[in-house]
Amino acid sequence: MSDKSKNDGFVEISSEEQTIVENAEEQRKDEQRKEGIEAIKRFADDEGGEDDEKLSFRKVMGGDILMSKFFLNQVIFIIFCVILLLLYTGNRYSSLQDIIKIDSLNVEYERKSSKVLSQASKLLNKRRQSSVEQKLIAAGDTTMLSNNLPPFALPKQQDR
Repeated sequence: MSDKSKNDGFVEISSEEQTIVENAEEQRKDEQRKEGIEAIKRFADDEGGEDDEKLSFRKVMGGDILMSKFFLNQVIFIIFCVILLLLYTGNRYSSLQDIIKIDSLNVEYERKSSKVLSQASKLLNKRRQSSVEQKLIAAGDTTMLSNNLPPFALPKQQDR
């Protein structure tokens, strides 16, 4: 081996060989780009017509991609997804309406229960013995008044 080809374990590459290697790398990158573009075309359109040479932003935004075989084959799935979306939206709307109704019923229940409690306390006050006696006195009825005398014990009668 000559001194040119061996330099501390490294091989020197001439400028011609380096240019050939760079050209080969560029060709490999170009081929990979073309393969990527072809894969996108196959994904977007299985027909591969002559006017479909370039997949452009204009074709995607113009809606031409929607007429490709891939999308036409998926029409049933797309319709199914739209139906599921409508069902989900309707169910959410219905559940929100139910939540609003539950909240309004809770407010009404609290209002009615507080009204019942206040009426029960008023009735309890009216049924007390002292208030009943006051009403009887005001009406002039003295037969039902309570006894003001203290209780007393009756003596036992002895058997004679």
